[in-house]
Amino acid sequence: MKVSTSGIRVQRNFPSDAEAISHKWLVRAGYIVQHASGIYSFTPLFYRVYRKISRIVEAEIDREGGQQCQLSLIQPAERWEASGRWAVYKASGVMFQLEDRKGGRYGLCPTAEEMVTDMATSLINSPKQLPVNFYQQHTKFRDELRPRYGMVRCREFTMMDAYSFDIDEAGLDVAYKAMARAYHQIFQRCALDYVVVQADSGAIGGSSSEEFMAVCELGEDVLLIAGDYAANAERAVSQLEDLPAEAPKDLEIVATPGANTIAKLAAALDIPQARTLKTLIYQ
Repeated sequence: MKVSTSGIRVQRNFPSDAEAISHKWLVRAGYIVQHASGIYSFTPLFYRVYRKISRIVEAEIDREGGQQCQLSLIQPAERWEASGRWAVYKASGVMFQLEDRKGGRYGLCPTAEEMVTDMATSLINSPKQLPVNFYQQHTKFRDELRPRYGMVRCREFTMMDAYSFDIDEAGLDVAYKAMARAYHQIFQRCALDYVVVQADSGAIGGSSSEEFMAVCELGEDVLLIAGDYAANAERAVSQLEDLPAEAPKDLEIVATPGANTIAKLAAALDIPQARTLKTLIYQ
């Protein structure tokens, strides 16, 4: 490829509306072109990078038994109503929902559980065919309330989503561990500083969820890490301190001059801070 015919155009200055340093450089160096808020096109230069990452993902998921496929982006409302999620996504406003000329209702794919389950129903007719793991690297659409930080949070993006079908819970555990190994390899081959944290499953559902989080200064989440425990802010829980039981006492008014914080109040009364309550609002 000749640079003169590559179509690359380097800008002199950073875009004025970009916040993230990655967004600034991607635009200035000619990797992406923005058409609207949260909507970008990849230039030939960026597409080369995209394909290299895609090949890493493909190699590691294939190594763990994944079978690559491609699922429909336009998804019938009936499939989502059968799973009970059409109304959930409509209420959240995440899914782009539309009608065709005949009045048929459809959604642009924000995730693909309904489609892959429908495909598996057509392909799998015996337990002997299990386990199987279908995955894709394909476009997703989400009507983000505030698209920001360039490619970090946009309305159209590529997702690698894998779906395993197993006979029992034990098989599910095996499939999950295989995908976890693949994710570790992908992040390590991409030289990313990352941590695995407990997370909230959200609208996708499920009994538990883990996220592989790339650590950076400008991120979309807050992580709480203590020893072997790691979770994002939505999922994190704390352990209550066990206090010895005490016999109830009669109410009395106690003077606490200058004790305008919990710490000062606890010190003045010579009690643990956990036995104080500054303000309580019950609704």
